[in-house]
Amino acid sequence: MVYLFAIGAAFANAVGSVMQRKAAMDEPSKQELSPRLILDLLHRPAYLAGVGGMVGGFVLQLAALARAGLATVQPVLVLDLLFVLAILAVWWKRPLGKREWTAALAVAVGLSVFLLVAHPQPAHRDPHLLRWAATGAVLVLFGGPAVAAAERGSPSRRALWFGLLSAGCFALAAALARQTMTMLHHGLAHLVTTWTPYALVATGGAGVFLAANAFESGPLAVSQAALEVADPLASVVLGVALFGEHLNLSFPAIAGEVGAFTVMTVGVIVLARSPLIAQTHGAEAAHSKSENGRAAGSRRG
Repeated sequence: MVYLFAIGAAFANAVGSVMQRKAAMDEPSKQELSPRLILDLLHRPAYLAGVGGMVGGFVLQLAALARAGLATVQPVLVLDLLFVLAILAVWWKRPLGKREWTAALAVAVGLSVFLLVAHPQPAHRDPHLLRWAATGAVLVLFGGPAVAAAERGSPSRRALWFGLLSAGCFALAAALARQTMTMLHHGLAHLVTTWTPYALVATGGAGVFLAANAFESGPLAVSQAALEVADPLASVVLGVALFGEHLNLSFPAIAGEVGAFTVMTVGVIVLARSPLIAQTHGAEAAHSKSENGRAAGSRRG
């Protein structure tokens, strides 16, 4: 049942990702880190549908996290890239090629082997506030230079950095969601008096904001790959560091886990470079050029 919920969350996230990207491509390319980006996107039905998909995915993710740990649930969400490619294949009416099928198989096999070898086991440790503070401090210390690097870089570089930052926020939000589900056992009245659900909303909102910037600022191939690889990796680290989740850490197991994750990562990168995604990015670039041309003509007139 855990994996069923996690796979369902991956599918819902894929729908949300494609719809948000469709909406973000219609926005001017100079709105990175501007609150107006989100305000403008909220007027677009495609973006609202994308948010709805992500909310549905989050609910399914919560259901999975109520039954298992971060190290089990979060890596499964990498399957959303496979669903993204399937949606784009239908959108562009273009079948998947041999390379894409091979990469999809690599992702599925790498994920399966990682979970089998790592054999993650949930723990019931209640993280001390200092652990949460240290985790937040690490994210902030990484986030500042990352944002500075993104603002000065090329479109691909901006998409990479914003994608990594978004992945960090989503991983932390998943950890907060797991803690929220644990505290919910003490009753809703107790939950609303704690800081956890409010931190969850803030962190998740920051992740959505940064994801919108990643999708808007550069190629989907870059932002999607950054999200897909960094989110499960950061989530596994947080599961072990915050909650004390157990992985098989014998030397042969570590070698197998690294190898499996590497295979999965290569598959993700190949899928992110699929002609389907390149075609989507090409359509975005053409649309942006057309919009800029119309705006320039309007100013001349």
